Amino acid sequence: MGPITESRITEIVLLFLRARYKYHPLRSGNIEFKTNLKGSGYLFVDGTVSFTRDGAPDFLASIEATDYLKRDELWFRVLWELAAWDALAGSTMALSAIFAYMHFSDHLGPFKGNPWLLTGAGCLLLAVATWLVFLAIRPFRRYRYIYAIEQFKRYEATEQWVAFAWDVFPGYTVPVFTELREQCVLNGLGLLEVDREGKVKMHLSPAREGMPARKNRRVVHFFSEREWSLRLPQQTKALDLREKTGALLERWTGKKVLNDLFRFKRPILGQVALIAVSASLTLGLMVREYGKRPVVYEREKAYERLMLAKKQELERASGEFFIPVLQDSVYAFNKNAMPYLQIVPDSIPPWENTDLGWITFDGGKLKSLPCEEAYLQFRGRYIVTAGLFFDMEYLKTMIERLQKAGIQVNAIWGACFFDRSNYFMLVFPEIFDQAEAAQRAAVQISTSLYGQGFNLTTSFVQVE
Repeated sequence: MGPITESRITEIVLLFLRARYKYHPLRSGNIEFKTNLKGSGYLFVDGTVSFTRDGAPDFLASIEATDYLKRDELWFRVLWELAAWDALAGSTMALSAIFAYMHFSDHLGPFKGNPWLLTGAGCLLLAVATWLVFLAIRPFRRYRYIYAIEQFKRYEATEQWVAFAWDVFPGYTVPVFTELREQCVLNGLGLLEVDREGKVKMHLSPAREGMPARKNRRVVHFFSEREWSLRLPQQTKALDLREKTGALLERWTGKKVLNDLFRFKRPILGQVALIAVSASLTLGLMVREYGKRPVVYEREKAYERLMLAKKQELERASGEFFIPVLQDSVYAFNKNAMPYLQIVPDSIPPWENTDLGWITFDGGKLKSLPCEEAYLQFRGRYIVTAGLFFDMEYLKTMIERLQKAGIQVNAIWGACFFDRSNYFMLVFPEIFDQAEAAQRAAVQISTSLYGQGFNLTTSFVQVE
């Protein structure tokens, strides 16, 4: 015999099922057969067997028949795109969690202040992780798509049968058949084979009614071609438009652009949402990490040499040059007004007393350490300072006011530690080994001072 057609398979299987259900213990009515049915959601059923039952819902068995020419309906295909989206979503979530851990545990020191390096390293790591995850998950059954089984998952029936001709599969041990059989077992489907003589061989019987995996399937009403055209004209037009569009694109490109075999592919909205959330979290942490970058302070002597070299370079390049100076706006119109930019009055002489290094006032009495001892104590470490004071009495008054407000503070003579710093500075007792800790303390102290009415500018410096 030659190849068996799909319609012939349907007829043979319907006769087989008629004999199977003829003596069903709950059957109370005649057995009804239908072929070539359509349902909403682009569902197609080759045949159905139905009858009423005593004390139970109506019985419905559906058939998906496949001949040699339509064997692609039963041969699995790998959903590479779904695997790629899953791999990207999983890698993005994992790397986002790792980045969050490294951010909060302060393990991103080499990347601080360099967001482009961090971004490049993250993108490279994401690409490598996505590829490795893709290679690991692609053998999973989730990505082995069988059209007939995916269609069965879209609607509810008492029993569902997959029927195929003897020449659809080259053998029972090939991967395409073993995968079909395993998915039929997992989804509670029956599996029938029609041989050359038209006899039916049962490979699997459908699972019993009430199988948990089938409870979420929706109930769909199927119609014949005539009923479909009369009752659902809009769906018919949409289906006809889809088929015509697919045929047109196939003629133009020579490929099945709108291949109906893939109309039941799984959506990827969940993966896209996970990627968007993970990427947003990572971006927010990157902004926060960039805000923790260390503050780089110019060394005064090195800066002076740099400016001198720049001045000489400009002189060689252009001969005479002019550096514009922006005058105070009040001083420009009123020659008798004092400019606000003049901070240090000329009447205050510089201090030269090296016995005043570290200064404290306890009960109104001055206690101090010489510059040498104070320098040895603080060398290489960070301190938090506030304000500039040129008068010892005013400095003493400010320390007493702060101490009454519950703020412990001392003072240092700036020239002991920093060049051209002939003034006193308030200094807070805590000493830090790391710049990040000193920076955070400076911000907290500034907030506390401002909240209690003290308008003092705080900063942190390193004693070198």
